[in-house]
Amino acid sequence: MTARYLLILLAFLLICGLGAFFLFVTILPVVIVAVFIVMLCGMFWAGLYLGQNSEIAIVQRYKYQPPEWSFPKRVAHVRREYKTAA
Repeated sequence: MTARYLLILLAFLLICGLGAFFLFVTILPVVIVAVFIVMLCGMFWAGLYLGQNSEIAIVQRYKYQPPEWSFPKRVAHVRREYKTAA
């Protein structure tokens, strides 16, 4: 009698497990798309926030010059036997 109930319980758990798996598989792409949309909205909001509060953002002085903190200043070393063109 116990084996009969155990067999019914295991069959029920197997059916529930398969149903939960297929439910998860169908919902997973929806969750991923929702997360991507939330992340894109967050990046858009951050761009608006930093664009309105320029003292927070790191602003470059010239268009093609990197910010002051990004690279160390390079010093050109010229050998003594070579002469500069100017």
